[in-house]
Order: sequence, then structure tokens, then C-alpha cells
Amino acid sequence: MAKVQTLRKVPWTCRWGQFGGPVNPADMAIPGFVFWMCAYPAEASPRPLARGSCEVCPNWEPDDRRDS
Repeated sequence: MAKVQTLRKVPWTCRWGQFGGPVNPADMAIPGFVFWMCAYPAEASPRPLARGSCEVCPNWEPDDRRDS
């Protein structure tokens, strides 16, 4: 039987997720802020992510860098 592994929809498994980014004190006030940014190209600039936002994001894509 083949082993199947499902990626969780979290920033570090998404093509658009980036760790870090510009630190703005106002961003730190976002509930669940964990210092991950979404760099989806349709956005004007990377935006901070709240906990759980990737789970419901229609733009989430598996990160090909994880396969190397």
C-alpha cells in the first residue's frame, strides 16, 4: 500500500508563504500574528498572516521547493 501524505495548509507549505517581512508595530496587534507573510502576486505587497488564514485561502498552493 502506498503511503499518502497530505500537506497542511499553513504558510511554510504554501508557494506564497514567506517568513518575516517588514515589522510594523500595528501588525503585531493582529490577533494570532505569527510573523509569516503572504506574497501572492495579486496583492499589492506581502501582507501579514493571522493564524489559520491559510486553511481557508483559495490561493494556497503546495510549495515545489519542499520536493527538492
